[in-house]
Amino acid sequence: PVTIQAAKLQANEVAKFELAGTISTNVAALIEGNIANAQLDSREAASVTEVTGAIKNLIVQEIGRVIQLLEIYRKVGKNVEVNVRIAYNGEMAVEAAKKVLRTELKDRIKLQHEKLEKLMKF
Repeated sequence: PVTIQAAKLQANEVAKFELAGTISTNVAALIEGNIANAQLDSREAASVTEVTGAIKNLIVQEIGRVIQLLEIYRKVGKNVEVNVRIAYNGEMAVEAAKKVLRTELKDRIKLQHEKLEKLMKF
């Protein structure tokens, strides 16, 4: 049987992953809008798009502490189902995503500093 603590831990991780997915989707949209302004060539643009699509797990690690708004327990047979709702500061979320993205773009595709700064203006 799943314990309440294990179910709660798993529910929190799923909630953080969903939050990171939302953040990475929003940041990817902002980055896409800046690709032309950053004057990237097609190879760089493709690499940036690939990196922005793959940062969800890294954002989960960067997020840190979230605020738990709601926690609901339900017994399902011998197991326990836990439903949680979390909140996170929007500005901090974007900054966490920018930090992850900046590191990944520097390390993976060696993007020039000027292009990187133009890309990250949002």
